[in-house]
Amino acid sequence: MEVHGYGFGSCTKAGLAPEPRPAEAAEIHVTWEGSDNPSVVTARADGEFETDITVPSGATPGTYRVTARCTANSKLRATADFQVTPEPGPAALALDPAKGPVQTPVTTTGSGFDGCTAHRGQAGTVTLSMRVRSEDSGVRHGPGDRPFGCQRMRRLSR
Repeated sequence: MEVHGYGFGSCTKAGLAPEPRPAEAAEIHVTWEGSDNPSVVTARADGEFETDITVPSGATPGTYRVTARCTANSKLRATADFQVTPEPGPAALALDPAKGPVQTPVTTTGSGFDGCTAHRGQAGTVTLSMRVRSEDSGVRHGPGDRPFGCQRMRRLSR
C-alpha cells in the first residue's frame, strides 16, 4: 500500500534547531504495527513523502496502526489506521433446474459475493428467477454479462 506523509519538514539531521534551509533530511521510518522492518524514506523540502509498505501476509482481519517516525526527533511522528478485510470466499452459482425445455422456470442462486449488496440488502447472496424464452435458449454471454463477481446480473427474460 502507498503511504503519503506530510508535516515532516522539521525532520532534519539538525533536528529542530534553527538552521539555513535546505537542511539535510533525516530518515523517516514507516512501520506496520508490530513490524521491526521499516520502510525508510526522507521527506522532500515541503515536508512530504511517499513510500510503499506491504501488508504482512499473516495479517488477520482487523485494524492495524501504520506509523511514520522521524529518526532524528522521535516526537515527530504520525499514525494512521489500516483496516485488513477478510478474503472473499469463492463465488458459486447454481441453476435449478440445470436443464429443461423452452419455458422452463429457472432459479439462479449465487453465494460468495461478499461485499455486494443483493436483493433486499442481503450481502453475499443473490437469487433470480426467470423463464427461458425460445430466443434465449443456449448459453450466451454478451457485452456486460459477467457470471461471477460484484457486478450487476443482466436478466435475459421476463
